[in-house]
Amino acid sequence: MRTVLIATGYRAEIAPLLRHRPTGLLQIVDKPIIEHVIEALVLQGINQIDIIVSYLSPKIEERLGNGRRWGVKINYYPIIEPLTPFQTIQTLAKRWQDDAFLLAQADLLPSFQYAILLKAFEDSKLPVFLFSSAHEWTGWGIFPVKTLVDLPDTSDIEKLPDCFSINQCRVVWSHSFLSVRSYIDLQKGNEKMISKKVTDSLFPTYAHMLEPGIWISHRAKVHPSVKLKPPVFIGEHCQVKPQAQIGPNAVIESNCVIDRKSTISHSLICSQSYIGEGLEIHNCIIDKNLLINLPLETHTIIKDDVLIGELPSTSFLSQLVQDFKSFFTK
Repeated sequence: MRTVLIATGYRAEIAPLLRHRPTGLLQIVDKPIIEHVIEALVLQGINQIDIIVSYLSPKIEERLGNGRRWGVKINYYPIIEPLTPFQTIQTLAKRWQDDAFLLAQADLLPSFQYAILLKAFEDSKLPVFLFSSAHEWTGWGIFPVKTLVDLPDTSDIEKLPDCFSINQCRVVWSHSFLSVRSYIDLQKGNEKMISKKVTDSLFPTYAHMLEPGIWISHRAKVHPSVKLKPPVFIGEHCQVKPQAQIGPNAVIESNCVIDRKSTISHSLICSQSYIGEGLEIHNCIIDKNLLINLPLETHTIIKDDVLIGELPSTSFLSQLVQDFKSFFTK
């Protein structure tokens, strides 16, 4: 069955985090959520994915390529307006020979069994919606091509269930999911992952579990005096300097520097961010010089690079050169 993945890449609710990336490239434990989605689809036997892209679409295409590394074929369909993908789906569907297709989202991954969705569809030949335990549509489901084509082209894809009565569709329930659709969802998704409350197969294979609940990635440098309170994840090429305290529920993405005596808990530190000496970061998302307060769901741009800021990528290349020099001079 054909799979259509909506990766249009923009949500106004989290716009400050989308300055230089689309939603699908927001990360859950140092891996873009769209990659988690593709891997989950591949595990369910999907081998062809049509991706609808819009906001910063070249970054999605550059990251995923043609899908060969997952053994799946990926086609891209760019659209101008990220908030209205429905018309494009209808246009594409008119060309398909398939009777039905699986609709998926790049910024939300529910727990699901494709076989269960497919059986629900084959038994009824009606649209099958995958709903969360909070009675909200996840944006995932199986749809007859003709049914979708016959809907008004002004239909809102996020309100698709409203187009059908209870007798015109079927519902399957999902009791767990990862999402980056809000600041809280992004933080909670990372916490779920490092707390092992999701499928083990989704966890990045390059991370090494130093001890239960403490994950350290390749070439991360953590000073022996650092206190780690699980669950904690530290990404590739990070530096955590003396007397810092990391955790609980802290995720530090790749290429970050956490300076001396800093404390980070219940927070997400995005790639190439710097946390200054002696700072206390709690219930926050830090993305370079952007600070998001999770309880208040507000954001602030910090102009003083001494506190938090962006690290130039060249600094990590310089560090690698120094590492190689020190290795060969031992």
